[in-house]
Amino acid sequence: KPVPWINRNLSGSDRIFVTARQLIYHLNVPVYYGHVIDDARVNIGPSGTDPQQLFRQLKNQEISHVLLTGLAGKSVGLAWKHLIRNGCLDSVMKFKISNIRSRTLQVIGHQESNAEVHKLHANCQNG
Repeated sequence: KPVPWINRNLSGSDRIFVTARQLIYHLNVPVYYGHVIDDARVNIGPSGTDPQQLFRQLKNQEISHVLLTGLAGKSVGLAWKHLIRNGCLDSVMKFKISNIRSRTLQVIGHQESNAEVHKLHANCQNG
């Protein structure tokens, strides 16, 4: 559900940060794929808990929007929550999504979750 909305509402001058690799192939806007382990430019791994550092890293990569899914429940979620609470990230759209727990073992089923697109305020002072 987020992909059609992103494609309709963001443009080539925007750049969205996503952590779900499968989405990048369907998005028609510039994408930054963030990975918990393999990405040092935007640290969203267990050591990435500093909200000011996260904000600087997002700005350095020219991120305009962030698609948050299950990240907010992990330790780095505190940094995201800080940015939201201090007005550095504004929610622009919320979605109910279905997480596929295993593509191989379909019997495991799906899990309902939330996803949210946030707009990054480039000149936020409380990042």
